[in-house]
Amino acid sequence: MRPLERPEPGPRDPENAEADDLGSGVTSRPMRVSAPCCRCSAVCASLSSHAPRRYKKRRASTHSSTIAPPPRQLILIPTSPPPTHTTMSAKVAIVTGAAQGIGRAIAVRLAADGFDVGVNDLPSAEQVEKLEELKAEIEKLGRKAIVVTGDVSQEAAVEKIVKDTVAAFGGLDVMVANAGTCELAPVVASECTHPNLSPEPAADPHAHQPPSSSGTRRRGVNLRGVFLCFKHAGQQMLAQGKERGGRLIGGASLGGFSGVPMGGAYSASKAGMRGLTHSAARELGPNGITVNSYAPGIVVTPLTLRNFGAEFLESQKPSCALGDHGTPEDIAALVSFLASKESRFITGQTIMIDGGRLCI
Repeated sequence: MRPLERPEPGPRDPENAEADDLGSGVTSRPMRVSAPCCRCSAVCASLSSHAPRRYKKRRASTHSSTIAPPPRQLILIPTSPPPTHTTMSAKVAIVTGAAQGIGRAIAVRLAADGFDVGVNDLPSAEQVEKLEELKAEIEKLGRKAIVVTGDVSQEAAVEKIVKDTVAAFGGLDVMVANAGTCELAPVVASECTHPNLSPEPAADPHAHQPPSSSGTRRRGVNLRGVFLCFKHAGQQMLAQGKERGGRLIGGASLGGFSGVPMGGAYSASKAGMRGLTHSAARELGPNGITVNSYAPGIVVTPLTLRNFGAEFLESQKPSCALGDHGTPEDIAALVSFLASKESRFITGQTIMIDGGRLCI
């Protein structure tokens, strides 16, 4: 048996000298081998005649020294982006008129969205009991709630509602000024102290009330109440800074777009909310605060059942394009979006949600 001969390394190619040293050049030039290094000389010869430069270096490394490649470096790739600030960081909301109907549905929906909620309504024993039940329901969803009673037509009450909620939860991100009344009376028989129009509460709660009123309502809830909610919630949001911003959301009505028989004062108050929404949006927008309102059509609630009756409401279904009336949960879904960070580019709008009753 012929002893194995140590092959001499082939001559270096001057043009590829640097690539040879680094072991990174890849060419298809045949490799020069002076003699086979094993018994399977035919196979080795075949491989060597077609091997690329990289294969040549691996083969040659067993016989001659080469420059070692640089050590591998460990590169750490973050698995998640760095935290960023959002306008909804604290997740605190106030909902007025939350004891029943649309307000209650909104409070529950915002709690499901992750908000801690201050729930408000009038300080009567009946309403307080309903608010306590709502508070328990919110807590079952894993969120916190505080009962903040008060008449939103009185400025001192609204100021306290905001302060108590901020003291409990550390801030305020969303104000839903939902509380309102619907007292019906002919225009020619209405007083300017009508509950939907009066700028101040009347001294006598029974004075100038339409026959349908229970006498416990206060004047100016629809427009004055929303104005005061926007004012004091807006002050708190401004104090928190532009980065946090906020959402002001008002409860308007389809009656603010189209007249309602026997509802002249009601329609006037709801149309006024549209102007308030426009102006407040222009004022507060530069500070990261959006202002919008929702305008429901017919929604079956204790208030609409009391004012119109079930038979009349049923007769009105064909007037809607969808052939049905809304539910409190339908309205709450819209408010949920307006309260979210995804609605950041919507402001100054009064959005109709009426099942196609008006379609304008």
